[in-house]
Amino acid sequence: MPAAAAAAAAATPTTSDHVDKVYPFGSSAEFAKWAALLKNLACGCRQLDCLSVFDQSLVLTDALQAQGLSAMAFDISSDQENDITTSVGFQKVLSYLSCVRRKGLCWLAPPCSHWTWVASSQHKRSRRVPEGLSWADPKTHYNNELASRVSTLIWLCHHWDILVVVEQPISSVMFEYLPMKLALHGGLSPCHRVVVNLCSFGAASRKPLQLVGTAAWLHQLPIIASARRVHRGLSQLASCDEGGAVTGLKDSMALSAFYPKDFATQVAMQQAIHKAQHYNLKHEAIGALIVARFFFHGQVWVCVALQSWL
Repeated sequence: MPAAAAAAAAATPTTSDHVDKVYPFGSSAEFAKWAALLKNLACGCRQLDCLSVFDQSLVLTDALQAQGLSAMAFDISSDQENDITTSVGFQKVLSYLSCVRRKGLCWLAPPCSHWTWVASSQHKRSRRVPEGLSWADPKTHYNNELASRVSTLIWLCHHWDILVVVEQPISSVMFEYLPMKLALHGGLSPCHRVVVNLCSFGAASRKPLQLVGTAAWLHQLPIIASARRVHRGLSQLASCDEGGAVTGLKDSMALSAFYPKDFATQVAMQQAIHKAQHYNLKHEAIGALIVARFFFHGQVWVCVALQSWL
């Protein structure tokens, strides 16, 4: 083999390079650093109801807060240090995630522009090769790294007993990317998957959205959507020329990047109902334990006051 060809072959990423991305820690030294950090974070005070990651518009965060939930947004648009592909950004999002209470919600909406079919001519991604074929493209490398970090957040939500929902357009192949696939199938139990048309919630375009996560209330969203009347004259997000090349319509694409307010409200309402049900069951279990304990000691009257306090 000529020297030039051998050098090119050595520089070309292989499947094993992408398999390495399955694991969030590339070396033992890095693992030790993150392990120490996570140990300290897990001992923190967990009082946050919801964390919305990649929430540039704050529509979802505002809707969650309107339902009486303590919610926080995390996005690079508010602070350049919030880039989770960097050590600083990843430590920040981990510190926020560690504050989410058990059965709280982590909503992940990673940027989709480099994973959908509209931009496939640039990133060369497909369901068979979701990591893409544009090895030298910095954007492809960056978005692969971003998806790998998102997969790590999914694993952590599983271990910290936090509900997690990941959102992508229906044409996105991010869920086929190996780190994401393993996190979704191995880290989420049970795993719920639904498709919702945002036009049912007032969006200008149809935009089918796929939602994958551990929140059982996800199945309520298609039911709510099916009961809505969709207005006619929906806008298109892309056009196709005679040669088959697809071009995204800039204005329509920019508008579709944000959730309709009604969709965010429905998500927030479902999580608020879940929280109320979860804590009602928790209090009922504590009350039953108190009743049994005081009944055993012949002091049933004390439990009445304690149950009313709970």
